[in-house]
Amino acid sequence: MRGAKTIQFPSRGFTLVELLVVVGIIAILIGLLMPTLAKARESARRTSCAANLREIGYAISQYAQTSNMLIPDPPNFGLWEKPVGFLISPTDSNAYWGVLYLPMVTKLNASSSKNVEANQQRARSLWRCPSSISMDPNGGSGYNPVQPATYGMNKQIGGEKLSYWRNPAQLVLVQDSVEHLMDGNGDTLSAWGGSQNLGQWRVGGSSYFPNAVYEYYRHNKWCNVLWMDGHVSGIYESLGKDVPKIWYTGNPIARNRM
Repeated sequence: MRGAKTIQFPSRGFTLVELLVVVGIIAILIGLLMPTLAKARESARRTSCAANLREIGYAISQYAQTSNMLIPDPPNFGLWEKPVGFLISPTDSNAYWGVLYLPMVTKLNASSSKNVEANQQRARSLWRCPSSISMDPNGGSGYNPVQPATYGMNKQIGGEKLSYWRNPAQLVLVQDSVEHLMDGNGDTLSAWGGSQNLGQWRVGGSSYFPNAVYEYYRHNKWCNVLWMDGHVSGIYESLGKDVPKIWYTGNPIARNRM
């Protein structure tokens, strides 16, 4: 139609107030989702950690079958290599206890091979929990950020045959830990005769390592545990004295070494 005018509606964008409201709603939604996503991510890490421990249990069992079922006394340090680039002897007092079981999870004979960290990256990764930050930086665990290892072994099982224990399903073999060797000096989840579970790291002992308790309960206050019979479960964080000492000492009648 000639002379007809096109009707134009005025364009209208977001006002500043409306934009702030939208941004605020998005921020609230993100705030609500983040804890859920963080828990889901940690749940996946906990599952990965449990899988590591199962493979470690299998490696220890395989080794025991070649040693008349004997588990040697584990060393209390944390090195994979000495000097760097060469696998340390498992009998060296500076060794990490996991060195002894590496041949069970890798075909590489790295005792005289260079660059063993690169060659054994997958094998050593079994001893590195994805949720761990680090091990004890100043204590006897031999903290080494270049050669990390984040699981502790129960000292009580050393020097005995697997068949020695009456209740292997209730005896801690390896667990999430801040120390590479748990000797009962306040470094187990049990009070061990003290006033509190994990006493060394709760009562004045963690001033130089404030993440110590986290390292034990690194999975949302949950500690993954490999038991002597090979199954993996966990222990939830407790501030009391309720974790049984017998989980670390085994049969108290047959064994009284501490």
